[in-house]
Amino acid sequence: MNEAIAHKMAFGREIVFTFGPYAPVYTKMFHPQTFGLACFGGLVVALPWSVAMWVLFRQSRLWLRMLAIVTVVVMTSHPGNIPNPDAHFFSYVMLAVFALYVLVKERAKTSKLALIVAVLFIPFGLLPIIKGSLLIACVIVTFFSMGILAVGGYATVLLIASLVPFISVMIFWTISGQSLADLPAYLSSMLPIIEGYSSAMSVYGRSFVLELYLLAALATAGVLAFSERRMLRPMTLLVLTLVLVCFLVFKAAFVRHDGHATIAGGFIALMGVITATLVSEKSRYAVLLAALTSWGAVNGTTDHSTPLSMTRHVISVYYNTAAGFITSLTDPALRMAAYKGQMSLLRDDGRIGALDGTSDIYSYNQWALISSGNAWAPRPVPQSYSAYTPDLAYLNRDHLLGPDRPDNLIFEVQPIDGRLPSLEDGASWPAILANYTPEAILPAGLKLLFKGQEKLSTAPIRKISDGMYGLNQLIPIPVAEGPIFVEIGMDRTFAGTLENTLFKTGLVDIQAILMDGSERKFRYIPEMGRSGFVLSPFIDETSDFTLLFGDPTFSAGKRVKSFRIAPREDSSVWYPQISVAFYKLAVKQNPKAIGLAGFNVPLPEAPTRAAHSAKPCAGHVDYVGGVPIANGEFLVNGSFTAKGWLISAPEAGRILDRIDLILQSDNGSRFVIPTKRQKRRDVAIHFQNPTLVDAGFTARADLSALKDDFQLQFTYQLGGETIECSEPKIRIKVR
Repeated sequence: MNEAIAHKMAFGREIVFTFGPYAPVYTKMFHPQTFGLACFGGLVVALPWSVAMWVLFRQSRLWLRMLAIVTVVVMTSHPGNIPNPDAHFFSYVMLAVFALYVLVKERAKTSKLALIVAVLFIPFGLLPIIKGSLLIACVIVTFFSMGILAVGGYATVLLIASLVPFISVMIFWTISGQSLADLPAYLSSMLPIIEGYSSAMSVYGRSFVLELYLLAALATAGVLAFSERRMLRPMTLLVLTLVLVCFLVFKAAFVRHDGHATIAGGFIALMGVITATLVSEKSRYAVLLAALTSWGAVNGTTDHSTPLSMTRHVISVYYNTAAGFITSLTDPALRMAAYKGQMSLLRDDGRIGALDGTSDIYSYNQWALISSGNAWAPRPVPQSYSAYTPDLAYLNRDHLLGPDRPDNLIFEVQPIDGRLPSLEDGASWPAILANYTPEAILPAGLKLLFKGQEKLSTAPIRKISDGMYGLNQLIPIPVAEGPIFVEIGMDRTFAGTLENTLFKTGLVDIQAILMDGSERKFRYIPEMGRSGFVLSPFIDETSDFTLLFGDPTFSAGKRVKSFRIAPREDSSVWYPQISVAFYKLAVKQNPKAIGLAGFNVPLPEAPTRAAHSAKPCAGHVDYVGGVPIANGEFLVNGSFTAKGWLISAPEAGRILDRIDLILQSDNGSRFVIPTKRQKRRDVAIHFQNPTLVDAGFTARADLSALKDDFQLQFTYQLGGETIECSEPKIRIKVR
């Protein structure tokens, strides 16, 4: 986000993400060109925060003031090791409306109230352009605050509360260097991001933490609702505001129930302390007990923090803040030197090197490309895992087909949360296959070059068939040479839509059955599947993606025969029928892709490497070319793939230093195919030896230069000795 701001990219048009042009206020990541903006934005939130706290606690008891200070200090210091400022920002919108309510209750002078309201509502124009998901909270609180002012008899101040956020968002947007013409696009771009979040990004955690938060929220709102009879209408509006913001916090914290849970803990703790200043002494302790218990449970289970670890962390945060402030005044060059040093370390880790023209990187390791110093030209949704609705996926696809498309792509298959790998920016794959060509394998991924063609398009795509199928039904894939692209329509029922709006629907799985009978099972995101993805051949890793550019026969071992989609739990939240459209992609072959995908060219066996002896081995070739071993004889059309396992002997049960496959022709010629190690837990379990988990192997080879009949057998190296296995031996016919 810092780089996007520094490059003057248009948010909402060129960059569509959760954050806006004041993102460094949230991330606290230093960048030389956004440091001033971050400090300015932080002050804009901090000063009104202080005003709100003064209004709320100026007449409270000393111990409540101290408790409030401790709560704020710990909350804004990100207890434990999980930085999450959302609790800070969600708390601020409630601080503002609580302070407003207190002033209305005290019948403050109109001029005084107008001034304080103007100050309190200035951040309401800034928060949504720090993080877009805060927009809903700001709108809700502004609306109900206007209601409190209306029933309180402050019509003039009501106008100020409604106009200040509107004016301030335009001022802050302009100060950040963005064009006002792009502001509507930024705000509207948040809708698909917010809409698709619950389904795509959900993660499950311990339910009792969630339940404690809900109980604490209900207790706080309930006690507050019955605390004031004279101010019934303003109090009702205040309680409704609290309930709605608690709901937004609930979604933010527990849809992705990992470190995000700390949002709920810090928020409800501060709400409990504030509520304690407005209720009777008897109710005060019940509210505090519920809120602080919930906070402790969240932090204790999420980041395993303790009072001692939290104290140390708070001291560290404030010490580093003070040290950084002093350094900025006395030796600003030191900060810049630290920044350059960190970028240098990242550049060494990424090892991308110099690239001609502009570049983008898939799926989410933007740090590797940015630190490389190359010209960064990201797609609108710069992290593929966030292109989780059709609108977002098509934005990225269309970027590749437009004039601003990058000259280079660094591509890595890199799914999150156990997702089906080809879902991540899957709608863009046909455009990548049509307009880019594989060039090299880098540590950061496959390097792809733009072909330089004038007319950009997706790969030629032809519909093969479509139809309606049932959930959990085994769906056959039409037989066709080359990649099969699918678009799947899967809809929620009304109950499912309501459940997803209020919280999240359960996870969905996709199970693919390959031609060799093996199965792959991954998490499936229905919204991502709607915009399309490559289903066959099955893409497990970057080398599989690379093969899409090559001869389809080299991907034959990963062809998918059929698949099914099934919810993990309650299927009633989904309509029982799904629509599936199958398309054939025609991709122009690039012979270079075969080598880049790891298909080795077999080399004649060196005389010095000849096996010293032949011994019995324990092993098995499970598949050749994706076909299970049956009669021990196979026809190979150029592409050879095999997987299996091998150990020296059952009684020895030792992991081998190296495994090679040998092709020996009838005339005595021998060719070596190296293998790669693969995990085989089934072998370790069978021999009751956990060290044999690494006994598996895979091999890929390009046999197109060989035209003969061969016998396939094993050799291995152990303790410096090369040994040939006396069996198994399999006949391979290369044509």
